Amino acid sequence: MRERQLGNFVIDKNLPKLKIVNRSGVPGLGAETKLKLQAAGYEIVELTTDSSTADDRTVIIYPEELGEPTLRLSNLLDNALLSAANADSMTEEIVVFVGSDVVSN
Repeated sequence: MRERQLGNFVIDKNLPKLKIVNRSGVPGLGAETKLKLQAAGYEIVELTTDSSTADDRTVIIYPEELGEPTLRLSNLLDNALLSAANADSMTEEIVVFVGSDVVSN
């Protein structure tokens, strides 16, 4: 089974799981990004806010082996910056650090 229902969203099990950290300084932008990505089929396993900073740019940190699906994710987030990490240094989830450049569509 490649899809499953999660509330109002259909999650595509072929897509990597995501963690979202709102570092934009804009309240609610992380939750808005979560809804956008869930609508695109992503499973969000964690949503947090880092209020110690206000980043202008969204950055996606991903395991090296997930390069191809991460490009698609970057396109969904207005060509967010990408940073590959050594697989030993992170979990299987992709981490999206939401910046204020994420545009609401």
